[in-house]
Amino acid sequence: MQPISADNEVLQKHIKKNLPVVLVDRETTGGDYDMVVTDNEQAAKRAAQHYRDQGFANVVVISEPIANVSTRTARWRGVQAVYPDAQMIEIAHAGIIGAEQVQAIISQLPTDAPTVVFFFKERLMLEILPHMIRENVLTAQLQVTGFSDTKLARDLNPNVKLIQQNPFLMGASAAELLLRRLDKKAAKTQTEKIVIAATYE
Repeated sequence: MQPISADNEVLQKHIKKNLPVVLVDRETTGGDYDMVVTDNEQAAKRAAQHYRDQGFANVVVISEPIANVSTRTARWRGVQAVYPDAQMIEIAHAGIIGAEQVQAIISQLPTDAPTVVFFFKERLMLEILPHMIRENVLTAQLQVTGFSDTKLARDLNPNVKLIQQNPFLMGASAAELLLRRLDKKAAKTQTEKIVIAATYE
């Protein structure tokens, strides 16, 4: 499962008793589940520190609402560890972001100091980045980074540095955990948490 909510009570309403469950790329408050996660907080912190070391004064995070979503809140903590005054732009929408909404987002970006726009979700980056490229918004003073599992963002902007998870390894690890739970011969009582580090390059 990859639940939207981190609330264990919400999960329990949808899980049958004794049904083996492995959470993938999500953590919950409470609950007794095996899980496979990325080092979201540390990965975001490493990326933020890279730009701090490069002299970037501002970070603007673009994300879907982060409340109760473990991956987003962990990433936000990582950014704030380096940039306590980081700006957050939350995008609550269904479907494609319109040109007017993109313009409104771009207009909120600081222009008085080097700034990095940090995307917490690849889909948002892939929707907004083409507009930024087309309008020549990206400069030495305004860069983008974020979490991305495909090569599409790098195809659009070859110089971009991306945090990349390993979906294949996460899925394979989750399958192994589930098989162990399903193996009735295995005496397995304690839950397991596997953390798979993301890369930044």
